Parts: sequence; structure tokens; C-alpha cells
Amino acid sequence: MLPRSNDLLLQFLHRDPALPGAAQLALLSAAGWDALTDDAIGCRLAFQVCERLRADARRLAAAPAECIRRLDAVVRGTLLRNLRQQGHLREMLTALEAADIPVLLVKGLWLAETVYRDHRARATGDIDLLFRPRDMTRVTQVARELGFDVPAGASSVCELAASANEFPLRHPVNKSFFDVHWALTRPPAEAPVDEESFWQRSDTATLGGRSCRGLCLEDQLLYLCFHAVEHHRFLYVGPRALVDVALLVSQPPRPLDWDAIGTRAVELQWQRGLWLMLDLAREYLGVTPPPEVLDVLRPPAPPDAETRRAFVAALFLDQLHAVSLPANAVRALDERSWRRRTALLLRRLFPTRESVATYFNRPADAPDIYWLYVKRMVRLGSTHLPKIGRLLYGDAASRHELERVRLINRWFDG
Repeated sequence: MLPRSNDLLLQFLHRDPALPGAAQLALLSAAGWDALTDDAIGCRLAFQVCERLRADARRLAAAPAECIRRLDAVVRGTLLRNLRQQGHLREMLTALEAADIPVLLVKGLWLAETVYRDHRARATGDIDLLFRPRDMTRVTQVARELGFDVPAGASSVCELAASANEFPLRHPVNKSFFDVHWALTRPPAEAPVDEESFWQRSDTATLGGRSCRGLCLEDQLLYLCFHAVEHHRFLYVGPRALVDVALLVSQPPRPLDWDAIGTRAVELQWQRGLWLMLDLAREYLGVTPPPEVLDVLRPPAPPDAETRRAFVAALFLDQLHAVSLPANAVRALDERSWRRRTALLLRRLFPTRESVATYFNRPADAPDIYWLYVKRMVRLGSTHLPKIGRLLYGDAASRHELERVRLINRWFDG
């Protein structure tokens, strides 16, 4: 079962405005309010909790003043950060337009402006941009001219992230952070898709008073579900990923073309992630996607109730990378064959040159590539050996976390 604070947070996010009940909140202890506030802030959902509390005077009266103060402070910070993010985006779009480089906006700021429609409502981290691969050399040059940290000697950031299809651009002065993509999937685990069709279907949106293009509504929904389920397997995305999907379904800026969504999901082989996110949003947040769409997308072996609860628990437990269990280590422990177990660990310890180079944002032909292998193993050891120790000799909480990861891996791998 979810901790009480997690369950309460889901009630605050539910489409039913009567949830959570004022009488239920009146019985919440001071420690319970602190846990709920910590969850709301940690999951970047302070605005949603504040709005639901203020929608009912009895709820608001039950909330400790200090909890309201903490939530309000985070909401103000979100507003200021999003306004700064808009300024960073305008500067980038201006430079790209001057260089005649087309770009599509994905997730983050697009969601805050187009779906949430309130700059306080959705905190943004990096700004996700999608480019065509043929433009990446010029994109790299523009990034250098704007002062972003781009390793010297690379004509294109594609050389630095050949196995990721994305590269983080950080500005050392204004602290802006862009995640530039030239593909929507990562090889080899994720099959490539025809990004050009996404470009052809793209829509124009207005962000911070400036026009820019983004994925169309249907493709944004598809990608949000793919990103959370297939790409991350719910790791690090938080319950806000479910809220993003729920709001896009329940309050889209225009009616969604569900026939197109279902057809594209099957063509892209993304129907499993789409179905799972839609069905979890239906169960936990009260949204109502068309039942016929869910029926068409339903996988042959849908997860049982225990696995579904594991998915939702993962949204809360994996916000911090430091506490998440290494999925590959869990797979190795689950593997009965020592030969396959060893092969899995060797692939993790000795990946391709491209993967190691990407890990350190270096070109695949870097002269110190073998030293990078050593550095990577040291880093993995310091990060994951304590976790593996907890798996083997840990307490009940660690064993419970291990079983959760096992349930998720078995459904995906099966």
C-alpha cells in the first residue's frame, strides 16, 4: 500500500473536487501534514495542493499555517523560474531563427503554457528542444555563440552523445539548461521512429509572447506516455507525469483526435505505454479517456493489481536517484542462469565505446576512451555497490523495494 501522504496527494490531484474530504484532513496529525507537504514539494505539485486547499474553507482551516507558507513559497519560486525559463527560450529561439534553424518544443514549458495555462502550476527543469539531425552542426555553433558549455573540438554535439540522441546544454552564466534532441528514442533498446512525420504534424503555440512550433497535441500525448513508461519505466518522472497526461486528456486546448492517437500508437509500437498511463490516470486521477480507445490499446497481458500498485509506488519512490535500486542489478539477481547473469553484468560493465563516450559527453574516438571505462566503473561502483549491499543484506524496506522493481521489470520484460 502507498504511504498515507502519497495516497492523500493523489486525492488532491483527483478530478473530483470533493477530494480529499475536509473531515479527513481535520484528523491529520501535524506529522501527517508535514509528510503531505514534503510530498507535494518533492513531487513538484505544490500548486495543485494549494489550489485544492483554498477551494474549500474547511480544508484550508484544517491546514497548518506553516504548511501553507511552505507551499506558497514554492509556488512563487515556480512562477519566477518559469518566467526566467521563458526568457531563456526567447533568446534561444531568436538565435535559431536568425540562423534559419527550425525547432520543435517538447513537454515542459509547452505543457505549462498550453495545458496548465498558469505559470505557477508546473515547474520546469530543462527545456526540451527537438531538431532535425542535419541541422545539429549549426545548432552546436549557435550554442557556442550563445556561451553554452560545448566541449572544444566537437563540430556537433551528436558526436558527444551518439548512443543517447540528446545532449544537455548548460549555460555557465545565466544557468539556463536545454536538453537538445535529434531523435525521440534511444538505441538500441528503443526502436527508431520517423521523426519527420512528427515535424509534418507539428502545431504553432505562443509562449511568453513569442510564436514557436511544438509537437501537435496528439503527438505530445503519445510522447509523454512513451517517455514515462517505456523510456524511464516510471523512474524519476514522479506523479506529475500522470498529472500531465490527465490534464492533456481532460482539458486540451482543442479536441483530441483519438482515432489518430490510437492509429499512431500502434504504428509507433507505443500502445503499451499509452494504454498504461491512460488507465492509471483513469483509476487514480478520475480522467475519462474514451473506453473504446482503452479497449483497443489494452495489451494481451495487462498488469495485475499488485503490479499496478508497484507502478504508482515507483512514481513516488524514485524521485531521488540516490534511493532507487539499479534495474540491471535486479535483473541479474533475478536471472537463474549464471551464464546469462554474467553476460548481463559484463554488458553493464563494458558497454560500447559510444555508450561510454556519451556517459562523459566525449566523442567516441576520444584518445582516453579506455581510461573513461575505468572512471565509469569507479563511478558506478561508488553509486551502486551500497545499493546492491542493501539488496543482499538490507532491511525490510529494501526487500520491499526490490520486489517492486522485480514486479515492474517482469511485466516490461515479459
